[in-house]
Amino acid sequence: MANITDNLSYDWNKLETAVVAHEYLKQGKQGIPLAQKSLELLAQDISANSPGIIRTITDPEVIEKAINHQLKDYYGGLNKATVKDRLDYYKEGIDDYLQDINVKEELKPFLDMKYEDVQRKIITSQHTLEGKEKGVDTSEEDVEVAKRVLEEYKKVYSTINMLENRKNKKIRDRVEREYYRESIRKLYSNNKRE
Repeated sequence: MANITDNLSYDWNKLETAVVAHEYLKQGKQGIPLAQKSLELLAQDISANSPGIIRTITDPEVIEKAINHQLKDYYGGLNKATVKDRLDYYKEGIDDYLQDINVKEELKPFLDMKYEDVQRKIITSQHTLEGKEKGVDTSEEDVEVAKRVLEEYKKVYSTINMLENRKNKKIRDRVEREYYRESIRKLYSNNKRE
């Protein structure tokens, strides 16, 4: 079955801005302006920056739905992505932090795995261990398997997770810089002398 991201005219990774928009939206009323700015920048990034589109997707009545649609498409692409795809996407971060290490060589056994499968293995193993700590009846064999999986996948999962957090921070910085620049300039736009 074809994924929506197969038919996009832009790189589905640009939809990562919707993750940040969603974070702002979860802050409640005070986060809405930043969520709106996030969607506005997302629209510009994918060349959908007509005023009508931006007004529609940033309308407070539809913003949650707009964000959810973008998240669905983003996660649709992410679910198809391999570890290699994610490393390629976060190349800038790898170059900044690990320029002296051949990351792809280090993570070679995982490169063709879907990143979604890596996440699932980590989360399942974490749940197994947390359940055991909380008294859930879990066999020692399951506990040992969970520990092995966490150890085996820790480097690949943590690497991508940290690079993703770095990218999201850069997106938040951009959103906030643009929002505050525009807000401060608005304060002074009415004071212009004619």
